[in-house]
Amino acid sequence: LFGELTISSPTTLSIEAGTIIKFEYFSGNGYRRRLIVDGTLDAQGIESNHVVFTSNRDDSSGGDTNGDGGASSPAPGDWGYIKINSSNNLQYCTIKYGGKGYYYSGNHSEYYMLWVNNVQPAITISNCTFDRAFEKAIYYFDNQYQAMPVVQDNLIMNSPFGIYLIGNESTEANISGNEIINGNDVGINVHDISSVIINDNSVTGFGDGISVINGTAIISGNTLESCGSSIRLDDVNATITGNEILNSSSYPLNHINNVDASYSGNTITGSLK
Repeated sequence: LFGELTISSPTTLSIEAGTIIKFEYFSGNGYRRRLIVDGTLDAQGIESNHVVFTSNRDDSSGGDTNGDGGASSPAPGDWGYIKINSSNNLQYCTIKYGGKGYYYSGNHSEYYMLWVNNVQPAITISNCTFDRAFEKAIYYFDNQYQAMPVVQDNLIMNSPFGIYLIGNESTEANISGNEIINGNDVGINVHDISSVIINDNSVTGFGDGISVINGTAIISGNTLESCGSSIRLDDVNATITGNEILNSSSYPLNHINNVDASYSGNTITGSLK
């Protein structure tokens, strides 16, 4: 994909299972290569055969399509992002090496590999793989609607932030069954939300495992391993049950400002504080 592709409303772009879409690596000033969805993105991946979005320097998917004989290697931020501005569920996709949206004279912005932007009804992101985002693998932004976003059963790897969700006083989200490994900031980061259920996720190797700021949260059945603060709460009413916390390098449970939390059935092992 050279340049920017916009799927306009009411257009539908259907992509068959097994299709590999490569975004051209671009190192100059301006926007990186992007896919903007104002209509319908019908990605028809299945469990055994995902639709793949990646860099044209990624020879592991579809071979040496940039024709340099393997002289280049892919890196996080090779391309921009997929931005979804309309109601499109996404499942059985693999998205790699994106997340650097704009660059000019050393300044970067729009660090999202998958960006969901104020859609109604809310969408479900499920059974996808995200690998090597420049910063945020999934960025879900909803400050307008009474929406119920669902992010479930995804594999997220090697990205500073796994799931980053910003809502509003009527947003009710469900984040469940995800495996999120090997980042350096926050595995699951939720801001400004009416309520969120965070359950049965596995988060390994982050500065914070789960962070919730401003809202109500049910956090249950998660496994949090080798994180700094495994659960970090700031201005939150929370029910925290049945979580397993292993080898935190900082405080496994971290309360900041106004926190009203109840705990039951959690286990903490091997934490340094």
